[in-house]
Amino acid sequence: MRRIASVLVGLVIALAGCGSDDESETTGSAVESSPTTTASTSADGSALEGIWETAPIRVADMKDTLREAGLGKHIAEFEQNAPISEVPTALILDVRDDWDLYGHGQGEARKEIDYNAEYVVEGNEVVVNHSEGSNTFRWSVNGDVLKLTWLETTFGSDTEVPEEAFQRALYMTAEFRRTS
Repeated sequence: MRRIASVLVGLVIALAGCGSDDESETTGSAVESSPTTTASTSADGSALEGIWETAPIRVADMKDTLREAGLGKHIAEFEQNAPISEVPTALILDVRDDWDLYGHGQGEARKEIDYNAEYVVEGNEVVVNHSEGSNTFRWSVNGDVLKLTWLETTFGSDTEVPEEAFQRALYMTAEFRRTS
């Protein structure tokens, strides 16, 4: 009887370690072995993939976002280093092969803002990796709206403005709507 119990315990442990086909083993092991692996083949990640765009925003809108996040003391320095001009600018997030954010001001050419980044999706979090560091967001898609919520960074700051301020200003000032 003791031998049968041991075999059953061993079988349960072996089956528990197998996981299910619904989870992507590649995503989990890619995150553990290499934080710069481009991901998004899981069912969760596929909802994030696509092209997303905001309505035009201004630096003043970004400053409001910083105030709401408790980062008001960085506004003056942020304004000097703002990633967009005073021209109302739509932000375009292209999440396919990599993570690319562009700004398109009225009457201006589209410009790169946060680009050529690899990304890893793990459940409802996405880690956006550059060679100097990474930013992590919680994400959700409701209909055609993508919502990103700031979590953390590994970047240092080369200005008096923390990385969090730039990320919140860019990704949380206006909602992103799917365009494709």
